[in-house]
Amino acid sequence: LKFLIENTDSESYFIGLGGTTVLHILIVANYLEGIRTLLQKLKIEGRDSLDGMKINGYDELLNIEHPKVPLIYALEQNKDLSAAYILLEQCKSNAKATDETGRSISVLEFVLGKSLPTDAEEQLLQFVNLLLLKMNDLTEEELSKAYNLGLDRGNFQILKALLMKGDQRKLKIRRWVNRTNRSGQTALCILMKSNHILDISEDVQMLLNYRANPLAP
Repeated sequence: LKFLIENTDSESYFIGLGGTTVLHILIVANYLEGIRTLLQKLKIEGRDSLDGMKINGYDELLNIEHPKVPLIYALEQNKDLSAAYILLEQCKSNAKATDETGRSISVLEFVLGKSLPTDAEEQLLQFVNLLLLKMNDLTEEELSKAYNLGLDRGNFQILKALLMKGDQRKLKIRRWVNRTNRSGQTALCILMKSNHILDISEDVQMLLNYRANPLAP
């Protein structure tokens, strides 16, 4: 693979038939060193970003090829987020994914709805934090949907990151803070579960400032 990267014209990283481009191979193999090498070669050629670049994806159901943003392809193909994180570092976050119904959704909604190994939550948090740094055009609807998915994951650090992003963008996050997940738990309930491990006083105060209801079940 390293030989292919070093000796292949960069245009072929993105255009090919049957998912056989160099970038396809690197993503499917989850070959992180190779992806970094490829991105470095692109940078030397004056391409500092993957924005606007697409690779051919294959839809088995429809039996057709269609263009895929590399970041989305990595999220769809791999069980962990290592390759996607590297690609995210090199692009903006305005790419769109699709759900099982074909509806266009944000990368944030897609990744929070993705099934991941149980030990990948810290990796997910790192990905979400980087994504939020790049998502300057995030709408209230997109962030609200992401918050609901964060509730269902039961990951308070992700909820905290979403609330802080909403506060930064002056969105109406007080309308979300007392929402419950499928188990009937609010963000405050989820946070309280970690009290035996962490000092949560600052986070509790943050939620109360956002009008979290301490009497909620």
